[in-house]
Amino acid sequence: MENTPSFAVTEGPLVTLVVPMYNVAPYLERCLRSLEKQTYRNIEVIIMDDCSTDGSLDIAGEMAASDVRFKVFSMPRNSGAGDARQAAIEKSSGEFIGFVDADDYVDMDFVAVLYGLITKTGADVACCQHYFYDEEHQRLATPWAYDDKVVCLSPDEAMRKMKGYDQMDEGLWNKLCRREIVVRHRMETFPFEDAFVLYKYVPEAASVALCCVPLYYYYQRDGSLMHTGYTPYKAFARYKLEILKDKAIRGTDRLETGVALYYIRKGLKLLREFGLLERSADVSEACRGVLECLHGFDYVSDTELGVKGLIARHFVYKRLWKYLELNRKFVATFRKRKMEKVCHKYSLQTMEVFQKGL
Repeated sequence: MENTPSFAVTEGPLVTLVVPMYNVAPYLERCLRSLEKQTYRNIEVIIMDDCSTDGSLDIAGEMAASDVRFKVFSMPRNSGAGDARQAAIEKSSGEFIGFVDADDYVDMDFVAVLYGLITKTGADVACCQHYFYDEEHQRLATPWAYDDKVVCLSPDEAMRKMKGYDQMDEGLWNKLCRREIVVRHRMETFPFEDAFVLYKYVPEAASVALCCVPLYYYYQRDGSLMHTGYTPYKAFARYKLEILKDKAIRGTDRLETGVALYYIRKGLKLLREFGLLERSADVSEACRGVLECLHGFDYVSDTELGVKGLIARHFVYKRLWKYLELNRKFVATFRKRKMEKVCHKYSLQTMEVFQKGL
């Protein structure tokens, strides 16, 4: 890159870059070539194929045959990005681990700058910035202004920045983490899985180093999590993630009563929303997930919950589908506009729901 930050380091311990892939043949070579050209040479690239059917595996194999730093493995069955990442982590040897999505690519100084941040600050996690780009390879935006100033954050400061989308995001792909932290937390395929593990990694870091230099090129394409339909299961995952964030930031598994009441009411509202939709496997699974989250707040007493909340909690625990059926009949009769709004919400793409604050 032009104007490489002075703290960039090109020599040091082995760094692992994890690349899960599934049917990304049009983009994969560009991604892997960008890793091949890293100015920080001591890397291993663990490519985990998630049962691709479009020739991606052949492209990855050719790269591995020409560069011993690239290693290709295959999942036994299609399992999603989270499980593929975990399998790759288990094959890795690096002292530090980073993540790159196979349809994205990185600047040649990506690793040098991230490891340089760690060397300069002693942090356990380093974060840079990114560009969004589209099918025509047009840069759409970079969220924050270029700034090569190094900022060293406490875990609490870093998590608050991530939650507020303030110079830090909740993606794994523009970060480098110390191995000891990564291997303590199993990653699984789940909506918003990046954020779920980051809010486990960051609390265990001594500090987090941040530099607003964009080094990662993030491809916005159809078919990604944020550019597919918003579903009840995604809504449940979003709810569960918000609870995790508050617990991580507050450093406790037992939220204070006021916050717990907020999440109880929000969970009950989500269940009522799901009950207005046609019953399906996705709706049923989302309901089970929300119920599990609600049980995490059973320490809130009946008195603290209040009469209305107490009755609702009793019914969702004992007779959920009857409760949802009664609510659906009420809304269909007296609040038809509410029914229309909920159905519209679950007809949108995930990105639209987030942008509209729904």
